[in-house]
Amino acid sequence: MITSIIVWGSLFAAVAFTVVYLLSPRIRAQVEQPKHQFQRQLESFDNSAAQEPKRGQQ
Repeated sequence: MITSIIVWGSLFAAVAFTVVYLLSPRIRAQVEQPKHQFQRQLESFDNSAAQEPKRGQQ
C-alpha cells in the first residue's frame, strides 16, 4: 500500500513538474539558469587561460 502511494505520488509530481516547466517560461528560465551561469564561468576561464602565456614561452 505505501509503495503504491510513493510510486503514484512520484509519478504525479513528475507530471506536474513537466507541465509547469513546459507552460511557464519564468519557471523554465529559473531551472535553466545554473546551466547558463556555469557556461559563462567556463567561457571566462577559457578566455583567461588563453590570454596567459604558457610555461616555457615568453
